Amino acid sequence: MLNAGSRIVNNWIYPIDKGYILIDTGYESGFAFFKKQLAKMQISPQQIRYIFLTHAHDDHAGYLNEVLSECPDLQIVMSDKALERLYRGQNSFHGGCTTKIALFFCYLMKFVGKGKHLFPSIKQEYQCRCIQITAIRLDHRLCRW
Repeated sequence: MLNAGSRIVNNWIYPIDKGYILIDTGYESGFAFFKKQLAKMQISPQQIRYIFLTHAHDDHAGYLNEVLSECPDLQIVMSDKALERLYRGQNSFHGGCTTKIALFFCYLMKFVGKGKHLFPSIKQEYQCRCIQITAIRLDHRLCRW
């Protein structure tokens, strides 16, 4: 697995037959950097076949529209709960911050003017490229069986 992300966000690239799976995108402003990282790895955005969206937060879906625009054959694998949030373009605050570190970053985001955790809403035209699956859990915590 390769990482085309930054110091802030991981963008894992997983090789498959005839292309790659991208696990999450990143913040809205990160697309140009992501493309530079791909170029260093000699991967074109058009080689990405799927995005696996772990959850619909600004740091995971921020430049989703840009990737979909550049990659006409790309499909998104996501939770059946994610599409509604992608249309809203804002993180859910259900459950609050799960750790003290997460709470610290919530305060830090507010301090730098990003406290609402907004991201561009997914365009309606991309709904047909969404593969929705039923998820067990939608937050950052690990499941305890």
